[in-house]
Amino acid sequence: MSNCKAKTGSGKPNLKAGQIIRLNYKGRDFESIIIDPDGLGKNQPTIGLGFRMMERYMGINHATLSNRWVVASEGVEWLKLPSGKTFRVVTTDGEDGNLYKVIEASDWTQIAVDLLVHPGRTSKNTLEKLGDFLNWFAAEGLYAQAYTAIKRVYSYDDSLSLRRWREERELGKPRRKTYAEYIQEKSPNQQGYWTNVVYLGLFNLKAAEMKEIWKLVAGKKTIARNYIPEAVGLKIVTYCEKWVVEMDLENLGECHQEAIRLARRKFARELKCGNES
Repeated sequence: MSNCKAKTGSGKPNLKAGQIIRLNYKGRDFESIIIDPDGLGKNQPTIGLGFRMMERYMGINHATLSNRWVVASEGVEWLKLPSGKTFRVVTTDGEDGNLYKVIEASDWTQIAVDLLVHPGRTSKNTLEKLGDFLNWFAAEGLYAQAYTAIKRVYSYDDSLSLRRWREERELGKPRRKTYAEYIQEKSPNQQGYWTNVVYLGLFNLKAAEMKEIWKLVAGKKTIARNYIPEAVGLKIVTYCEKWVVEMDLENLGECHQEAIRLARRKFARELKCGNES
């Protein structure tokens, strides 16, 4: 669904700031706002999501967002999280006559991650909702859905422009460390120990034991019904290791336990099959 009806003579949408795009993304209804009609390129808008959407899907109270976390600096508003990290808040007149405060859609994931790592006084219920949000939200998917609503198509050029824009926003930020680099920095020469922590937490087996199982059944047509394929297992491990690096908690043990918890929740079905007797 979309309120986007204005067209140019060439049949292309006549986009404008404040235009409301209503869409259904992964079974959930969103009301998004165009921030800049040409933010990513000609007729490739940047999309914002308002505080009401954040309250509905991330569990953060609207009053907390607007009254406590929004700060102004030199005429520009920012959402300041308990960690001190800030995200730009854009105020725009909606085409329905209402005033909207929105945050660019891809910032939502970073906000959720930051709150999980630095929750402050964030309630347990909200943190659980943030975890659920991260399990299904993907910024490019929402952009694709919004562009389809606007232009009836999401092209390769649109995808390329979005990725290029997001990469440009990351310029100046340190390259994300690999898990191996991160562990070597935090706990020198303990890579094997922490790898076993991950494997034991996920599969109840040490890394060498799990890899031996994968080696023994590789290429066999008949395998146990509770077997976790190597490709799936490595995907779960990678997901877990990514969270260890993302969270960057001071206590490495707690960091691993939280990452394992998130991975077990994300891949509950696959791990349940692997744990069946």
